[in-house]
Formats: sequence, structure tokens, C-alpha cells
Amino acid sequence: SIKYLLEAYKLDPTNLLILFDIGYCYEKLGQIKKSIDYYLRYLDREPFSENAWYNLGILYTKAEMFDKAVEAYEFALAINPEFSLAYFNLANAYSNNEDFLKAIENYQEYLNYDGNSVEVLSYMGDCYESLKDYDHAFEYYDSAIKEDEFFADAYFGKANILYQQNKYNESLDFVNKALSIDD
Repeated sequence: SIKYLLEAYKLDPTNLLILFDIGYCYEKLGQIKKSIDYYLRYLDREPFSENAWYNLGILYTKAEMFDKAVEAYEFALAINPEFSLAYFNLANAYSNNEDFLKAIENYQEYLNYDGNSVEVLSYMGDCYESLKDYDHAFEYYDSAIKEDEFFADAYFGKANILYQQNKYNESLDFVNKALSIDD
């Protein structure tokens, strides 16, 4: 596909969708740097594309360039403040950058648009756990379990907290519960 897309772009360099598609194809091939380059070319000519900024954020995340990912997701949200997946990925980028308070804030924004998600509730628990705010972490893990009693990650999160508090028997109970759901 890339061979023909590059040829098509030579024939019609005004067709921006071709740049977008080239960037997408390079991403699928795992050629992140080339994909970033083509999305940046696209954005040079169409800077108000929330989808291009969002895709660029994903690429920066894959390249572990979390500061750039945050910037890209923030541009996507500046263009469309109701772009819920951008909040989710922005929260992940902040979490990867160990800015857990901003991660929590953006996970909450995601929940405001898309409703409860066991995964997001558990991620919020993880963030609070990383901040050593175990009470809030437990609350979010419990909320995740309330949404889906078969969500092993939330039980495992609770096990981690109890382990850190030297409550080994209780921790082991939650580890076993998590394992019984997902070995």
C-alpha cells in the first residue's frame, strides 16, 4: 500500500488524506518514526485535525515520548473538548510520566463522557496506589469490582495494597481471587 500511496502523493500532493494514510500504514508496519513524520506533514497543512493529533499521541506513546504524547492529546482536546478517548489516552500518558494527579483528573473526564469503565476505575485505583493514598485506591478498586465482579485486576490491586501494609493473609486472599478469575 505504501508504494502506491507514495506514488499517488507524487501525482497529487494536495491530497492530504494520502499523507494521513501513509502515516497510518507506517504505523501498522511498526515504523513509528516514519509514521510520526507523515502525521506531522499532515498537521503542517491541516493543524485542526483532532484525529491526526490523537494518532500522533498514540505514536509518541508507542515511542515512549510521553511529554510529546501529552502535548498531542492536549491539542486534540483543544480542538474537540468532548473527545473522550483523548482524555483516556492523555491520562495514560500522564500515568506513564508518573504525573498521577493529572492522570486521575483525565480519567475522571473520560468517565464524565463515557460513563463507568471497570478498566478506568482500576487505573484510577492504580494511580492512587502509586500516590500511596490507599484509602482512595481501595475505593476505586471496589468501584471496579462493583461494576464487574470478575475483573481480576481490581482484586490484584487490592492485594498489592494489603501486601504493602504487611497484611499478607488478606493480600493472599485477593491474589487467589484474582487468579481464580484470570490465571
